[in-house]
Amino acid sequence: IREAQRQEALRIQAEQKLIADQQKILHHQPFAQDPQHQQNFLRNSTLLVDPFYGPILQRIDKIFLQMGIVEEGCKERLVCSMYKNPARFSPHSNFISAELSRDTNELQKPTSTNTAVIRFYKYVQAARDGQDQGDCLRHYPQCSITTER
Repeated sequence: IREAQRQEALRIQAEQKLIADQQKILHHQPFAQDPQHQQNFLRNSTLLVDPFYGPILQRIDKIFLQMGIVEEGCKERLVCSMYKNPARFSPHSNFISAELSRDTNELQKPTSTNTAVIRFYKYVQAARDGQDQGDCLRHYPQCSITTER
């Protein structure tokens, strides 16, 4: 059991390093450095709606923006597809997973049902659909972008 725990700790450590490296790459993307773009992005974000879930969604939205995904239905479909086939969407799927795959103890109990909370949990459901190898195209028909082959 101790060997399994050690191996799991090493795996988690390696994954955390990979995520940190990928976040460094993300922060060097042109959209992350353009002050006007950042200002517009922040104005449209849900940061002010919910102090806990808003910043998580802001980081997720940066990834969607980098991928050119702006419609909410397509974001949900993409999350589903990322969890169904993470290697196909790497490194973006790693960033999304880092934000959504949180221990329930880490999550803050919502004090109100606001748009940030609803969006976060819709993405969590889309991730579950993908993990269960669900049909993302059928589950999220409001998107015209094909995310699966």
